Amino acid sequence: MKYDNTGYGPILETLENELSPYIKFSEQAYRYYIEGLSSKAHLLRKKDYKTFNLLLSNAKNASFSIRLLSTWGQPIEGYALLRIRLEQLIISSYLIHEESEKGINAFKKYEPIIEYDLLKANATNYNLKMALSSLFPNSNLDYEKRMSELREKIEDTYEIKNEKFQRKWTTLPINKLAEQRDKLVNVDDRISNVKLLDFYNTIYKISSSIIHSDVASISSNFIKTSNDSIITPQELYVFTNIIMLSQFDMIQCYETSKKFQLNIEDKYLKLYDKYLIKIKGDFEI
Repeated sequence: MKYDNTGYGPILETLENELSPYIKFSEQAYRYYIEGLSSKAHLLRKKDYKTFNLLLSNAKNASFSIRLLSTWGQPIEGYALLRIRLEQLIISSYLIHEESEKGINAFKKYEPIIEYDLLKANATNYNLKMALSSLFPNSNLDYEKRMSELREKIEDTYEIKNEKFQRKWTTLPINKLAEQRDKLVNVDDRISNVKLLDFYNTIYKISSSIIHSDVASISSNFIKTSNDSIITPQELYVFTNIIMLSQFDMIQCYETSKKFQLNIEDKYLKLYDKYLIKIKGDFEI
């Protein structure tokens, strides 16, 4: 049966049998969560739940973008975005499993600090400031008002006089967050017990070459040149993106659903089993 989502690119049509099952795993993971939350939407009135829901919403958008890029012939750009998707998963999973004071409470407390820093960066960018001024005549006044409000919120926890950005909600870099998260999860949980540090040591580090545009980003690791000098991306990253993405999506949707007590763990376990069977069948492992 032909895949019925016309939003995806021509590579999906060419590799229908190989790619569409993994794309459907991603889509189904989000669908289960949305359906499960529909009867418990009142949970989003609580700040913690709202935060986890927003994290998953960002993940959903990033996931769709990776699928689009990969099926429209831009898997290298999709692979760079896969690093961001992995970091989204690491942060969400760490916050879910870590004790509140070290995790979600510290994360929420930091929100006005990062908002202040972003507003300040926008306000000091002349070109952006002029563009915003022409579109929104009161933008300068709004900036100053909001920044003043934020300064009052954070003056006890942020050295505002230095105007210096610091990641204060945690002192752990992303690899240490992944490592700590891996120590916190229940080893008997068949979905969560996947080691995210292993993904960091592969996907995260390799994709840094693309994100930072170092010399490796134009090497044969990522691109190839045909005899008639046509440059194309390595097909490997189409499969890497879609297959790894589906696992990331299932893990984050499952853990968020479990955190919300949506009581749909069985659905994810069955979906994950199908994923494992597909992986073993495709790669004979």
